[in-house]
Amino acid sequence: MNGGEVMTMLTDYVLGALALLWAGRLLCMARRNRSRSVALWGVGFAGLALASVVAGTYHGFPEALGPRVCRNLWTGVSWTMGMASFCMLTGAILAFSSGTWRGLLVLAALLKFAAFAWTAAGQDDYAFVLLDYGSAQAAILVLAAVAWVRRRAPAAPALVLGIAVSGLGAAVQHFGLAPHERFNHNDLYHVIQMVGLYFLYRGGARFSLERPPAPGRP
Repeated sequence: MNGGEVMTMLTDYVLGALALLWAGRLLCMARRNRSRSVALWGVGFAGLALASVVAGTYHGFPEALGPRVCRNLWTGVSWTMGMASFCMLTGAILAFSSGTWRGLLVLAALLKFAAFAWTAAGQDDYAFVLLDYGSAQAAILVLAAVAWVRRRAPAAPALVLGIAVSGLGAAVQHFGLAPHERFNHNDLYHVIQMVGLYFLYRGGARFSLERPPAPGRP
């Protein structure tokens, strides 16, 4: 295992630990406030934590694990990320919508997740995972922006900031921007994601303060 792989593994593990910490806080908050949207956001963070730990193991021990185990681990990362994006998107839908629109949007999120899960086993490119996660984040961004314009939704500012930072991280990862040979684009992506997840955590924690629009409005 070279120095670059060690750093990628470590930053993945740190990202996973932070996501798990915030997941625990969100789930405790959801139980206290009886908020389904916060609970789903917390489950999504738990999924991100698991995916990060598995990805770190994948990057850190490829030779010891062997090709078959590595393929299975990567499939697990893909499915777990898909589950996380579904839970986070559904949590945002519950927080920002009501009535018929809520049902339709949840159905669309479910169909999106089913399509992703069906095809994930045949993919080994992280860009595919980023596409699914990124599309969910884009949908959340639209929901948050509409909720902010219509009623100054408390969760919206932190969510928009978190998604913007996460998008920056995805761009760094996609274009391979690396400050040093021992701190590559994946490592920088993980560090940026830590900041992005913090703001997403702050936004999700405010879902219990939301007042969905009247039935019949998105």
